[in-house]
This record gives sequence, C-alpha cells and structure tokens, in this order.
Amino acid sequence: PYFFMHAPDDTFAPENAYAFHALLAARADVGELPPWPGAPRQQRLF
Repeated sequence: PYFFMHAPDDTFAPENAYAFHALLAARADVGELPPWPGAPRQQRLF
C-alpha cells in the first residue's frame, strides 16, 4: 500500500515520512522504511 502526504512545500517531506512511519510502526508491523535517496549524509572527518 501507498500513503501520500501533500504540502505546499516538500522541504520537510523526509521528516514527515519518518514521523508518520514511527507513529504507524508503534501500532502495526509495517517493516522498515527505506533510506531517503536525497537524505543528507554526515561529512567524513578524514
């Protein structure tokens, strides 16, 4: 199944998806949420 959330600005779409998944996962076995393709990565120190 798919669930779509719409907002005027999708800047916070990854955060909204993670928050919704956490709420849903607390009530049902929904599996893992795959990593967001555009998620920022921490810079390497070395």
